[in-house]
Amino acid sequence: MLVGLFRVLCAPAAFAEECGVVPANPDRIMPEPQNPDQAFDLSEKGYLFYDRGDFHCAAYFNLRAYQAQSDPVLLQNVAATLKEGKQYDAALRYAAKTLTLNPDEQGIELANQIIAEMNGILSGDDYVQFPLTDYNATAMTIDFIRYERGDLPRVRKGKLSVVIERQGKSPSMETIEVPKPVVIEPPPVAASSSDWRMTAGIVAGGTGVALLGVTIGLDLSASSKRDDYDGLRACLEGPTPCEDGRTVGDYNTLGSEIETLTSIETVTLISGGVLTVAGVALIVWQLVDSKGEVEDEEPGLSLMVAPNANLDGSEVLLRWTF
Repeated sequence: MLVGLFRVLCAPAAFAEECGVVPANPDRIMPEPQNPDQAFDLSEKGYLFYDRGDFHCAAYFNLRAYQAQSDPVLLQNVAATLKEGKQYDAALRYAAKTLTLNPDEQGIELANQIIAEMNGILSGDDYVQFPLTDYNATAMTIDFIRYERGDLPRVRKGKLSVVIERQGKSPSMETIEVPKPVVIEPPPVAASSSDWRMTAGIVAGGTGVALLGVTIGLDLSASSKRDDYDGLRACLEGPTPCEDGRTVGDYNTLGSEIETLTSIETVTLISGGVLTVAGVALIVWQLVDSKGEVEDEEPGLSLMVAPNANLDGSEVLLRWTF
């Protein structure tokens, strides 16, 4: 009750004092001698104006309170007041400045909350950013926020009544048309003619590796049969019949199976080798092209295959250049 009475009694004096301009950039605030008592009085005035809905004067007196006592809470009050006054650009700057003053955990949370809200608003289509140089101005006051040369005000699109200061001239009230941002669409990216090489290279290389895997399986099977073939031969050449009852016919059948497996193994080995090398060549070709290092001569693929299949195994000679 006493606090409320105090505010009512002091309100006329507070409202009678003229409110000044709030700089858009908090880094340009001029320091003053520290006076905590004066800071308290100025902060109280700011509260009275805030309670009245006059966010212009509330921000001004909160800023003066911060000048009298460098407390991050007081600067955060400026940011919060500017937000309520819809001075989103300045509120964003003051909230960001608060984070550089080592506030407590609650102060950090509140400042980040204001920053997130302001970024969300200012990134919308209704707000644009423009330089003061477009108006040959050394300073411009938008509502009660003063922007100086080098600043980039962000305001709602449309017409604004502002105070513009130019070199060697007195400040004057003018109505300006906030320019719409020029959007330059990037040129469409043409589809690369070399895209097919990467796809074809991956498919060919994958198929080639799979066939080489089949070749390994066939080689293991043929090797097992080859060991059985050699054992049966030794058995048939012995003085007594084989214990398992197998005969020369079984021996010949086993030899035919080995020849068939060896032939298939040779085909899969050659095919797998060709496809693997071709796939690698296509992939490397595109990678070189994509880096702009390809030579004028079109890269090519030269492959020589020399198979040699017999009952003892298969051999393939691969030689390639690209």
